[in-house]
Amino acid sequence: GCGGDADRQEPTVAVTVAAGGMVLPTPVNVQPTATAQTATDVPATATDAMRGFQPGQTVQATVPLLLYADADAGTAVMNRYPTAARFTVLEPSGDYRAYPVQRDAVSWYRLRATDGLVGWAMAAEVTLAE
Repeated sequence: GCGGDADRQEPTVAVTVAAGGMVLPTPVNVQPTATAQTATDVPATATDAMRGFQPGQTVQATVPLLLYADADAGTAVMNRYPTAARFTVLEPSGDYRAYPVQRDAVSWYRLRATDGLVGWAMAAEVTLAE
C-alpha cells in the first residue's frame, strides 16, 4: 500500500443552495433606442406580446405576475408581483438568442423588476408601460 494514507479522510465541502435570481445593477444614463415618434404612433395593446418587446423597454404586469427562474412554467417561481408592477426588458440569456423565447407555445421575456430581481415572465402577462 501507500503507508499511512489509509487513515486519511477526504475533506468535506459544505455547499449552501440558495433560491432566487441574479440581482443586476441598474444602468444609469442610458439613452432609449426608440424614437419618440415610434413610441407614440403605436398604442400599447394585447398585440405587443405578439409583436415583441425590445431590451431596455419598460413593461408592466397586466395581471398578478410570477417571475420564474427560466423560460419554463415548470421552473422555480422566484417572486410574485402585483398587477401594474413595472419591469425592464433585458437581453435573453443562456441558450436563448432572440425574443420572444418560445417554450410549449408560450412566449417569454427576461425581465428585471424594480427591486433588482431578474427572471422570466410570460409575454401575455405584460404590456408596454405608458
